[in-house]
Amino acid sequence: ATRYKGNTAGIYGYNLVNEPNNYLLADFDYWTAQKLVANEIRRIDPETPIIVECNNCSCATHFVYMKPIRLRNIIYQGHFYLPFLFTHQGVKGRADGFVYPCPERGWNKASLERDFTAMLNFRRKYGARLYMGEYSAATWSQGGDAWVKDVTDLLNKHKMDWTYHSFREWFGWDSELVYDFKTKKFDRPAAAPRWRILKAGFRGE
Repeated sequence: ATRYKGNTAGIYGYNLVNEPNNYLLADFDYWTAQKLVANEIRRIDPETPIIVECNNCSCATHFVYMKPIRLRNIIYQGHFYLPFLFTHQGVKGRADGFVYPCPERGWNKASLERDFTAMLNFRRKYGARLYMGEYSAATWSQGGDAWVKDVTDLLNKHKMDWTYHSFREWFGWDSELVYDFKTKKFDRPAAAPRWRILKAGFRGE
């Protein structure tokens, strides 16, 4: 905070912890730990936004258990990887073959929007600023582009800040890659469908 205070051109906010997963007894739970750090930051920097996350790896549905931190410029971050069976198929040996949308499983845009409910209720109750800091589906998921389009549309519909996971990082989340299901190989075309979807989303289209 001392180093970056006032650097509004380069710093969006202080993200205190990525994907807390507090399920055992601890001296400080995920919320209290972030509150203690936020209080210390505010002693140094009263303005730069502080980004806090909910439990269960910041899963958007777990905002039902979240409570606000009574400080200025707090942003509440969720992550969205639902349904997990679909978005994480084939990741670290998980089962694959899942498709979106899937009427048999009830996976569609309406079901995704229902999974936003806890975050939207939190904003409605506390006037909180929301940020979806991660969302993605594995590059080899059938219907992954449609899933990304639906989630991006919903984020813009509900006027929520967002970032996609991820840009030129691990190939499993790379928005510029296209997976060929016949050859089982990746290609990086000039304009991958998922990248086009995200750029349209950035424009609010």
